Amino acid sequence: MRYRTGLDDDVYAHVLKTPGALTLINRTAVQLRALADEVPVGRLVRLTVACQGGRHRSVAAAETVGRLVWEAWGGAYGVDIEHHHIDHPVLTSSTPA
Repeated sequence: MRYRTGLDDDVYAHVLKTPGALTLINRTAVQLRALADEVPVGRLVRLTVACQGGRHRSVAAAETVGRLVWEAWGGAYGVDIEHHHIDHPVLTSSTPA
């Protein structure tokens, strides 16, 4: 899984099975929708989701939050998802010499 991303079905499913992940994602989607309801029409609402490497957890979480928000709005508003680090090299751990 290390060299794959949260866009791959099995990685996505693995991330969502992490204890607490769906609770956090659902709460985030609810809060994002509530915030968006307070912002004037035409203004941008941005959510940043981060993890250590930016290829697995943050990707799966952002995709799921985006889908939940879009579905809650009935597709009436656009949701854009950008993955800024998905193409970066995989982080490797190193042990001190």
